[in-house]
Amino acid sequence: MRSKFVVAALSGLFMAGIAFAQTAPEAVAPPADPQNILNLDLSTGGRVKILLRPDKAPYSVDRVKTLVRRHFYDGLIFHRVIEGFMAQGGDPKGTGEGGSNLPDLKAEFNDLPHVRGTMAMARAEGLDSANSQFFI
Repeated sequence: MRSKFVVAALSGLFMAGIAFAQTAPEAVAPPADPQNILNLDLSTGGRVKILLRPDKAPYSVDRVKTLVRRHFYDGLIFHRVIEGFMAQGGDPKGTGEGGSNLPDLKAEFNDLPHVRGTMAMARAEGLDSANSQFFI
């Protein structure tokens, strides 16, 4: 009787392991709308193309577009760069403590992972504190 229980328990663990080992399908981005492609021109002469996702973060995308139209980001530096990890910009003070004169945004969460190449809004300690800073 005990051996049947052990076999059943091991079989259950094995099947659970298979279930957890399955990879989730990758999120598929919608077709790129030119209005949602941000061209970030670097002082080195390079260009970074960023696909904005209003379907995943509508308020953040609207904020970035508003600030781009106002030329807010023109000439700003990446004030925080950790090689091989991330670069953060969007602070007019260049210290990581500044923002635009617009009110802070309510936090937005979605199912997109923060993987290499992802852009996201940076926040201070407060949940609803994103303003103009972003990181890649």
